[in-house]
Amino acid sequence: MILIPLIAAIGNVLGLISDKVVLSIRRVPLGIYQTILFIFLCFFTALLMPFLGRINFSLALSATYLAIFGVMIATAIIWNIFYYRGIQNEEIYEFELIITLTPLMTTFLAGLFLPEERNWRVIEASVVASLALLLCHLRKRHFVFSNYSLGLIICVLLMSLEMIFQKLLLKVYSPVSLYFFRTLVIVIFFVIFYRPKIAKINLKSYGLIICSAAAGVVQMVLKFYSFEIFGVVYTTLFMILAPILIYLSSVLIFKEKLSKRTILAAAVILACMVWASWK
Repeated sequence: MILIPLIAAIGNVLGLISDKVVLSIRRVPLGIYQTILFIFLCFFTALLMPFLGRINFSLALSATYLAIFGVMIATAIIWNIFYYRGIQNEEIYEFELIITLTPLMTTFLAGLFLPEERNWRVIEASVVASLALLLCHLRKRHFVFSNYSLGLIICVLLMSLEMIFQKLLLKVYSPVSLYFFRTLVIVIFFVIFYRPKIAKINLKSYGLIICSAAAGVVQMVLKFYSFEIFGVVYTTLFMILAPILIYLSSVLIFKEKLSKRTILAAAVILACMVWASWK
């Protein structure tokens, strides 16, 4: 069971690398990229629906859960736009610096709004691991934010908030059905909003987008299952491992030098995971 959030973290790494290549190196327009990506996210999740898609319709169609679903969709659309603009226009290390605020924000909101998430051992471990990761990146020049950086800060807040809505909706949706209907509504919005000319990109870019979509489905569906089994805070703690995996991949693939700060942060994060998991 403990492998679920770990595999989700690996899926996050693979998806981010594919996103950066397509948006920054191949320069696929954002509207086209997001629309195609969400089409494939919806398609791959639809393949799982006959086996794992379950909904409690009597509750899902109630005013309360329809309202929560609607707010979740609005939140998801806004943060996805800011998120992919950030990937496209910021350097990976700048992007990761701001995104590392997400676990802290998520832990705070989950402890505030979800009483069942108030496991102080896990919350303390998440805060320590998040701070270790943040301090690993922090430099004086990072206090100067570009317009895209400010957008990413909004993204962090909304991304964390959406996780609270997702946890609530998992009471009436299975993880697969929740992710399917989430991506379906978002792709309909992107088609109407962007009106993209999909034929403009080449087959290699399509291949990378499909790989990103496959990684995205693995990451998000397993993350939802982890929310259901372990809770939001515990899952977030394990997702903190993703940036460390990104740096390790940069060492192995691009022969970049790993800083002492990163090694220390990785050790602290792993220690926090062991501490939070210890019974």
